[in-house]
Amino acid sequence: MPGAPSSGSTRVRWVAWVALVTAAAFQGFAQRHSMTPDGVAYLDLSDALLHGDWRGFINLYWSPLYPALIGVARMIAHPSAYWEFAAVHAVNLALFVASLAAFEWFLAALADVSSDWPLSRHHWWTAGAYVLFGTVSLTMTTLELPTPDLLVTAAALAAFAAMLRAHAGIRATRNGVMLGLVLGVGALAKSFFVPWGVVCLAVFAIATKRLGRRPLVAALAAWAMIVGPWSVTMSHEAGRPSFGEAGRLTYVWYVNSEFSPTSGSAPPSASARGPNSVFPGVAATGDAPGTNPIWLDPARWYAGLQAHFTIREQLENVRIAANYYVRNLAPFVLLVATMLGITAPADWRTLWRRGWVVFVPVIAALVAYALVIVTARYVAGFLIAAIAMFCAALPWPVRLRPARVAVGILIVFLMETLAANAAPTLAVLVAGMSGVLVTCAMGRTKTAYALLVGAVVAVVSLAMLLPAPRAAMLGVGFVVVLATWLSLRRNAQQIAGTPERFRLAFAALIALLLVGRTAQRLWRDAGVVNRPNNSWLIARDLGENGVGPGTRVLLVGPADQAIWARPARLRITADVPSWRVPAFWTLAEQSRDSLLERFADTGAQVAIASLVAGTPVKGWRVIESGGWIRPLTASASR
Repeated sequence: MPGAPSSGSTRVRWVAWVALVTAAAFQGFAQRHSMTPDGVAYLDLSDALLHGDWRGFINLYWSPLYPALIGVARMIAHPSAYWEFAAVHAVNLALFVASLAAFEWFLAALADVSSDWPLSRHHWWTAGAYVLFGTVSLTMTTLELPTPDLLVTAAALAAFAAMLRAHAGIRATRNGVMLGLVLGVGALAKSFFVPWGVVCLAVFAIATKRLGRRPLVAALAAWAMIVGPWSVTMSHEAGRPSFGEAGRLTYVWYVNSEFSPTSGSAPPSASARGPNSVFPGVAATGDAPGTNPIWLDPARWYAGLQAHFTIREQLENVRIAANYYVRNLAPFVLLVATMLGITAPADWRTLWRRGWVVFVPVIAALVAYALVIVTARYVAGFLIAAIAMFCAALPWPVRLRPARVAVGILIVFLMETLAANAAPTLAVLVAGMSGVLVTCAMGRTKTAYALLVGAVVAVVSLAMLLPAPRAAMLGVGFVVVLATWLSLRRNAQQIAGTPERFRLAFAALIALLLVGRTAQRLWRDAGVVNRPNNSWLIARDLGENGVGPGTRVLLVGPADQAIWARPARLRITADVPSWRVPAFWTLAEQSRDSLLERFADTGAQVAIASLVAGTPVKGWRVIESGGWIRPLTASASR
């Protein structure tokens, strides 16, 4: 029966589930007190949900599903301010399990459609697939980050599973409904899923054309049922057709480089007339809601910015994205390049025929992000699906092609040489392939011993290459490629199939790269297991100094680092950004007092300095957490 798991495959799955969920739970526990400005915004939105403030919950920048789940978790657990961040990470753990279940469904779909694919019948391929999922999820969409990207991974994998089954003619209408639903859920998790969902539906239409209209109609109906009402809500909020403003603002910030929140510049709409007339570059938000109102509602404060296209800016952004892909996805690039080198062009056509319904949406996603901004968590789910599909659908070669293998490896080395800040990655790849070469050269030695010797050679080579200049690494790489070609050419003449030793050694290298990356990340998590909840400690310190919940704060320092404002239940209604802080402290005392009065006129009740001058300044009180505070008094004319 196609897709029916064997007992060996079932054992692999059980072990994988236990190992991955345990690792994810450990990561979530270790990072339980970590938080980011994004997470604070999601918590603020969950406040609106808990208080029944639907108007405050609707946001043109932040998608609704993740804060809704946080709100549900808070309703159930009722966490205190101390444990509130931990509740968010508990939600992340639940989303990790959901994404793992979606991956399981994706693997089941591959099994359903691949009964004649040799690789799909190997237990070690199943194990490798789970290693791939675990590495990407625990290192690229970590539970440390309070973001909806694990939701996106789950939705993407479920969408791919539905498309694969429908393309194969397996319950096409039912899978069309499933596709529409998961694309709709993904759109509520991230607005990027709306245009990407259109790409998936177009691919689905082509893939199921021979089956009639019902599958596509079912998919469109299910998708529109979710995306339609939300898009109408967003359009009403924006005053024009819209499914959210995140894409537009991100393009303005990162491609047009205008007033990016990470730059520390105050957005034009938050420029306070009074304080800015005395001290330009500061922000004030008045009665706007939220711990950090500017980051809670960027669509409001950056409303006046318009995206514009220029070839120069776009090409520069693509260059940065390409460098990111090469530097961070090196193990996968090496895997793809080498496997394509081993196989013949006819096998490439078979690969495309089997997997195009996955590859086309993945390519669309990678290109779309490359045009704006790429981070690991954005592309993680697409990467998992693409690599798993690639390894399952590529036919096993019947004969080794040494020249193709050598060229594929050489291309990867050259790519890493051209990429900025990629020297450590190049060293790892060259050292790893050195180990593969030595393993293959030990033809008559037992395979286990040869693999062990190869591993030792790789470690020693890495220790020697890391301090070496890039040119030396590339020189060693050329030698390794040449020696690999000669060695494989000799073996290919002696063995009528793909040499088992090269296959095992190369698979071991990729596995070690992935497992090593995961272990490195979990080791980093282990280093913060006992880290205290510093944000809560600062909040407690402020409370003991009379700065209690609801206080309107002028922050002298970066608002995106003031995570403590959330457990303290403060509102950062004004800000002197980092780049203006040195000038703030060098103002004459009278001028600074006048500026503080003007901030008080905007509604700020107390000034908190997280970036302080060298010695205490008159009128400011030093608190235990290291900052300074000063009550503010409005001017007499107020």
